[in-house]
Amino acid sequence: MPWWAIVYFMLFAFVTVLWVRSELSDTTERPFLAIELLSEACLVLVALGFWLAAVRSAVASFALPLFVAGCAWLLVAGLREWRKYEPDVGVSGILNTVSVVIGVGLYLLLSAPMLYWGFSYGVRGIVAST
Repeated sequence: MPWWAIVYFMLFAFVTVLWVRSELSDTTERPFLAIELLSEACLVLVALGFWLAAVRSAVASFALPLFVAGCAWLLVAGLREWRKYEPDVGVSGILNTVSVVIGVGLYLLLSAPMLYWGFSYGVRGIVAST
């Protein structure tokens, strides 16, 4: 695995830890937090399978279901968050829209490599050439 992929996975783990720390205070959301973490773990495993032969051998027959489960929960969680979204009344509608666009864009920017590698390995069966 190239050094930049290692840095990416470390950054993803760091952001995930920060996110979990911020969400732990809401006890009503903990079951959803657990499912979200399981979903992220599924996606990370399949993405690591793109790079690492040891992970490929461990998840080979489960790569597609793991990837589909991870993506399915992302859609469910995204819809849940959209329904719970309440604009900040202290700022204009344009600023509320900009904040949503920036938030979604940052999430996609952070998740895009993992989704690409997971799709490549889990769905298409393509692995990194080493």
